[in-house]
Amino acid sequence: MFLKQRKKFGVLKIEEYTKGGIFMKKQGFTLAEVLITLVIIGIIAAMTLPSLLGGTNKQEIKTGLQKSVSALSQAITLHYALTGEDFSTLDATSVLEFAGQRLSTKGELSASHVQTQDGIIYDFGNIGSCSTPTTACDVIVDVNGSKGPNALTADSPANLGDIKDRFTLKVYGTNVVTQTMTANNTTGGVDYHNTAASMFLDDCYTTTGNKCQTGGSEDGGT
Repeated sequence: MFLKQRKKFGVLKIEEYTKGGIFMKKQGFTLAEVLITLVIIGIIAAMTLPSLLGGTNKQEIKTGLQKSVSALSQAITLHYALTGEDFSTLDATSVLEFAGQRLSTKGELSASHVQTQDGIIYDFGNIGSCSTPTTACDVIVDVNGSKGPNALTADSPANLGDIKDRFTLKVYGTNVVTQTMTANNTTGGVDYHNTAASMFLDDCYTTTGNKCQTGGSEDGGT
């Protein structure tokens, strides 16, 4: 058996001959064809990879925000069940004791910051802003911990690119929400007003703007 190479129409053909003169043709690719294919793959990857990475990062931040709301809500509910005290009764000292007892923390990062085992950082520095269950206590959460960009999301982001990894949660007594709550004197109920965090969870923000209606009130909250 022996091999013979020849080109036809630019394609390298390898012909395998047997002693009896019978041969089988094996068709391959030229170097130019391989290089062209690699260039095309590279162009497609360059066009699609940024959007794929952006989508992954958005989902990571969204999941972290949902986890932070759920964890804090469960901790406050447990604390209230055991002590009869809601979040508005805590001060700068007792809130850290609360976090150590009710949240699965790694320890205190500073005088007002704690980090949980899953990496979320809670900033209780504004704990003095509320004194009753109807007044919002602002808790800032960094949903991906020390991982960047470590920046607070503005109150009114222009588009998805303005969404960062820190958000302000609102705590009313035992309720942890991403919206602001105001009493409705007409109905006797409560109005919920959207914030950057609530609209981000509702997928309002796109790369070009905010597709959801803003400025209104809603029944219910996140």
